[in-house]
Amino acid sequence: MRSFMMKVSNNSLAVLLTLAVVASISGTWFSVSFMDGITGAATTTGTVKLEVNYSTSCSATDSTINLGNISRGSSNWSESVTDYDFIVIENTGNVIQNVSGYATEDLFEMISAPTNNWTMQCNASQSGTCVTGYRIINASIGTAEYLVNNLAYATATDEFNVSVNATVPVDESSGMKTGTLTFVCIYSG
Repeated sequence: MRSFMMKVSNNSLAVLLTLAVVASISGTWFSVSFMDGITGAATTTGTVKLEVNYSTSCSATDSTINLGNISRGSSNWSESVTDYDFIVIENTGNVIQNVSGYATEDLFEMISAPTNNWTMQCNASQSGTCVTGYRIINASIGTAEYLVNNLAYATATDEFNVSVNATVPVDESSGMKTGTLTFVCIYSG
């Protein structure tokens, strides 16, 4: 009886071993056939490219100068009023810019721009080249006066001050006077 058990056990083991080998080979072949050439881990790199559009823009962060009370025939400058009053222009674009200015509304009733009675200059600039020296404020964009060349766009280097000088004409009427300056920012590239 004992030999019968051994014989059955050995046959069973042989059959089971054969089935296990066939199942293992079949499963491996089946899995590998769906892998399409995977041979192991690998690394590679990719590149992302883009181009940032340039933006030319500027803004007046302090847009008002108050020259105070001035008598007819007298002058006042931005630098001579209390606390130095300037128009502050900031490059809010993302490129280096040249900035110019012109009058879009006259300051006086009796004299129209351009006149020696109303002048402006770049007083100080955080970057670029400040065009100094008071110049007559022209009355059209075509004759706008350059104020600063190559004004940078990075924070702490993107602002400049504009100062003005006003001489009241001897025949000007009394009352509050307001003139408007327009600043043009152009890509300097």
